[in-house]
Amino acid sequence: MLLCAVSFGAYAQQKGDMYLGSMVGVGLTSSSIYYDGEKQNEYDPSKGICVSPEFQYFVADKFRLGFFYSFGVDKNHFERAINKSSYIFDTKKTYFAIGPSFAKYIRLVDNFYYVLELGACYIHSQSRMKGEYIRRDYVSFNELNLGTGQKSTYRSEFSSEPQTYNGFRLHLNFAQFEFRPVERWGFAVNLLDLSFSRFIMKEKPVIVIGEENRLPKVYENHVNFSVGVNPAFGVHLYF
Repeated sequence: MLLCAVSFGAYAQQKGDMYLGSMVGVGLTSSSIYYDGEKQNEYDPSKGICVSPEFQYFVADKFRLGFFYSFGVDKNHFERAINKSSYIFDTKKTYFAIGPSFAKYIRLVDNFYYVLELGACYIHSQSRMKGEYIRRDYVSFNELNLGTGQKSTYRSEFSSEPQTYNGFRLHLNFAQFEFRPVERWGFAVNLLDLSFSRFIMKEKPVIVIGEENRLPKVYENHVNFSVGVNPAFGVHLYF
């Protein structure tokens, strides 16, 4: 109600306008993971928070071009059963991204705009995972040597060394809006985005299961398609 009360004039995004601002948001993202072109996993939706400072310049009326920098934290839970075995683990990822973005403003009513934005960025991320491996038809060496073959459930905790990824991401914000009640201030909200990412990890981390190390270091390609319900709110200072 306060914002509506101060909306006396019409303030359009004109050529030569600039603004500094930042978006702060939380995310719920569903992803499918591809390794070297082959689909491997569908993760549970990840939850995260991010902050994205930005500088934008209007190269023409209602068209802006600029740069943004994002940093954030994502967490997700994953469970997968393979035959008689199960993997249950949690992953925590920290990342930063930097790149350009381009947007078109469409006035809906008065000082309220729909903003369609396309962006590209370089991403550097690091993640760790910790969880449990369960095998329900495990036969110990003693039972095997005795010839009984008695099966039992084997459980073991595991963790990973930090996984470092470098790559790029394309994103389309197709549910973004901005309200500009006064000349120098704008208030933005972004609700949904669609993204495509590709990462390269040159060394696969060692997985520690009990006191043993598993998985050799390898070269890995990682492709990620995601649709995110990522509500973010921001303030823009025009000058």
